[in-house]
Amino acid sequence: MNGLLIDHYRTDSHRREHEIPSGLGNVDGDLALTSVDPHTLTLEDVEFRHDFDLALRNLDEDQRDAFIVTELRGLTEREAADVLDTSQPTVHRRAEAARNQLREEIAA
Repeated sequence: MNGLLIDHYRTDSHRREHEIPSGLGNVDGDLALTSVDPHTLTLEDVEFRHDFDLALRNLDEDQRDAFIVTELRGLTEREAADVLDTSQPTVHRRAEAARNQLREEIAA
């Protein structure tokens, strides 16, 4: 189910077609699961969502922005570099660091 939650984030972001809000650090706006029916969520789903939200908030802002834009919004690293006004290798490093930290925190 964890992968399904990420898929819901991606689906919602594709509807907005690369619309990146100002202030990417606004995690609450980026994590809205508007397409998920709360009646179908299990306790495990809710716990994962809580752990994922906390872990995402613990990332430094640059890592969080790179992760949100590439993983949740679905932009390529090149597109993300343009949006974040940085280089593609920097986006790659930041997103990879974010994925690693999220994996560690959620697994703990």
